[in-house]
Amino acid sequence: MATLNDARTALAAGDKPGALQLVDQLLTESPSAEGWTFAAEIVEASADKIKCLTQALALDPNYEPARTLLSSLGQLPPPRTSGATALPSAPPLPTLELPEAEQNEDTDKVRREGDAIIRVEGVYEMLWDCKFCGTKKLLGKTHKFCPVCGAQQDASWRYYPSDAERVAVKDHKFVGADKVCPNCSSLNTADTEFCTRCGAPQSAASSVKAQAARMSGGMSGTPGAAFLTEDLDARQMAEKYGKPAQPVSTRPKWVPYVIGAVVLGIIAFALFAIFAKREESGYVSGFDWERTIDVERYAAVSGSQICPAPADAYAVTRNYEQVGTRQVPDGESCTTRQVDRGDGSFSSERVCTTKYRSEPVYDYVCYFTVNRWGYSRTSRAEGTKAVAPAWPATNVSGCLTLGCEREGTRREVYNVTITGDGDKTYTCAVPFATWQDTQLESTFTFKVRIIGGGIDCGTLQPNG
Repeated sequence: MATLNDARTALAAGDKPGALQLVDQLLTESPSAEGWTFAAEIVEASADKIKCLTQALALDPNYEPARTLLSSLGQLPPPRTSGATALPSAPPLPTLELPEAEQNEDTDKVRREGDAIIRVEGVYEMLWDCKFCGTKKLLGKTHKFCPVCGAQQDASWRYYPSDAERVAVKDHKFVGADKVCPNCSSLNTADTEFCTRCGAPQSAASSVKAQAARMSGGMSGTPGAAFLTEDLDARQMAEKYGKPAQPVSTRPKWVPYVIGAVVLGIIAFALFAIFAKREESGYVSGFDWERTIDVERYAAVSGSQICPAPADAYAVTRNYEQVGTRQVPDGESCTTRQVDRGDGSFSSERVCTTKYRSEPVYDYVCYFTVNRWGYSRTSRAEGTKAVAPAWPATNVSGCLTLGCEREGTRREVYNVTITGDGDKTYTCAVPFATWQDTQLESTFTFKVRIIGGGIDCGTLQPNG
């Protein structure tokens, strides 16, 4: 079952007749003051708006949106009451009628293309000029043959009219782009099975080429957005000569291959330089270790968040303030597009995209103080193999009041120093067991990066 939100969505998409039809259905099944007020926003005539609002207030004399809208129309709302009485019967909603020039099967069809909403506003005739007798501005659908010399229309000579020249196609039924008879080159409608001129079957006939769509010069609704007559001569010249001749290359054909080989060579060398390693030997020339303990302190810290505050917070204050922004619809940006349908007509389409504005979001923010454990300092101990590794003294008290300290994260690192070729030294972190079991002047093999000379500690292997 349709809802009032469905009707609002249809209206927002530009489908006013569809929205009115949904509201009519809803009011027939379940009349409401809100529904009649929304209907008053859709209909055009003031008299129709007043009828709708009268129905709304008959159902609920206290419904404020209906009272406000009726007052804006110069009508005195009925007195407020403690109850609501529905009218015995409600009149049908007014019918929205389109101008006669735009009544056809395509008008008011709404579709979506990406973020844009497209509404077909009307279908009109393309123009064409007779290239035999020179008669100009013949109608694309009405005049399949020149009324002066009888020459058949050439679809490639169709062009868009200006806004002042356009002629609406009444009772339009689009069946597809026209086809060109492969036997006699006559134009036939897309649903024609046999050529109307020579009788040849049209199963292999090709469709005529539709002209490119064009957009209005600015946002519609302003005089500057009006369309002018398309310049047929300019278009034909562009189609014939518009693409500049491509210069003949004098470069030998093998040059691109050489360039490609050089690029691949550079890439291969770069990869080699990054990952290539050489093997080397060395001996252990030193040891060192480091142990650290983070110390945390229990202290009063300030904080803030969208209310409510934490349960254990104190000294809490609240402030109503901006906490962010959100994007809200703010009208539409619209332009008009004309699309050649290939059958001697074109559709005039309204192309609209929603505009958005940033709107601040407000809420209550709580500012408070809480007692929390947090990092305070680091105790450190370090030495060589001459001193057994030990954890540093932290001197924490272990209490649970403000100012107390406790031990936090512990970390330990054990390094061996290796002297390699040319007396170059390297340092690697190793597990404690390896560090403890390794003796001075123990030998190892390992790999060193060719570029940069750094040791790959993961390749460290003891000899023997």
